[in-house]
Amino acid sequence: MEGVLFHWIAWMSVISIYFFMGASSYRTLLLVFTFTTIIFSSVKQTFYFIEWNLAWVCFILLCLYTMRNLTNKELVKGYLVSIIIANCFFMIHRAAYLEPVWLLYSPQWMIVGASMPLLLIFLRGIYSRMYSLILGIFQGMGLSKLTMAFSSGTVTVGGTNSMFILDVISLLAGLTLVWSFLEFISLKLTELTVKTRGRPVTLKSKMNA
Repeated sequence: MEGVLFHWIAWMSVISIYFFMGASSYRTLLLVFTFTTIIFSSVKQTFYFIEWNLAWVCFILLCLYTMRNLTNKELVKGYLVSIIIANCFFMIHRAAYLEPVWLLYSPQWMIVGASMPLLLIFLRGIYSRMYSLILGIFQGMGLSKLTMAFSSGTVTVGGTNSMFILDVISLLAGLTLVWSFLEFISLKLTELTVKTRGRPVTLKSKMNA
C-alpha cells in the first residue's frame, strides 16, 4: 500500500527527534518540517497528467537548503549522480507499468536498492546525498510521466500516485541519515582510538628524554 512507508518513517522521525535530541531551535525546526510534511501529504491534486502532492514542496525546499551548503564541484557531481538515479527510477517504473512480471520485489525497494549504492559510493556528506537523491527522484518521475503520457495519449496516466514518490524519497532519506550517522560514529571512534594510542607514546618519549 503506497504511503505506508512514508508515514511510518515520518512518525518514527518525529519520535526520534522529540525524545533523543536536546532542546534547541534546530530540534524545533526539524519537528516543524516533519509535521508540515505529514500534514501536506494529504493534499493532492491531479493536473497535467501528474498527481501533485503538497508535501513535495517540503522536499524541494530541503533540496534547495542542501544546495546552499555545497560547493560548485559538489553540485555538479551530485547532479551527475542524480541523472543516473533518475534513469534507474525511469527504467524500474516503466518495467512495473509495462511488464510487472519481471519485477522480483516492489518497485519502491528496487529503486532504493539501485540508488543507495550510487549515493554512498560517489558522494560524501549528508547534504550532497540529500540533494542528489531528491533531485534524481523528481527527475525520474517527470521523465516517466512524460513518456507514459505521450505513449498512451491520455491526460491522466495511472501506475504511480504521489505517495509512491514520497515512499521512495523518505526511504532513501531515512537510510541516508542512518548511514551518515554511522559514518559520524565511526569517525569519532577512529579519532578516539588514535588519541588513546598516541598518549602512551608521548609519555614514553618524555621519559626517554
